[in-house]
Amino acid sequence: MKKYVWYVLVPFLVYWLEAIYYHLAHLGMFHFDEMLHKGLGVNGLLLYNPVIIALSSFVFGIKYGFSWKLPVFIGLSWLPYVVYIPLFYNAAGTEVYLIPYILISLIFVVLGSLVKKGLAHLQRK
Repeated sequence: MKKYVWYVLVPFLVYWLEAIYYHLAHLGMFHFDEMLHKGLGVNGLLLYNPVIIALSSFVFGIKYGFSWKLPVFIGLSWLPYVVYIPLFYNAAGTEVYLIPYILISLIFVVLGSLVKKGLAHLQRK
């Protein structure tokens, strides 16, 4: 379990970046910018989260090999966000991102494990 923490924690924090910004701005920590808030939300769902998940899963696959647990943990880390967002925003369809995120993680864990096997094969020669 310990080896999964950093590989799940980084995508989890990126998920929450928009919500953290929203709450800190409303606490008066800094100026609230509506365009930045919307940009973090949309770009987070469509760009930042998939890229961070892909990188994190790929590095995990290279370091530890294939594991089906990482995509499951990444999917589980998304569930609190699906529950939280409807309390404050219109979040119809946010659960739709859960399956693609799990698939992205699974694909990149497999790719990372293949790179690990390929590197191990090259080192033996």
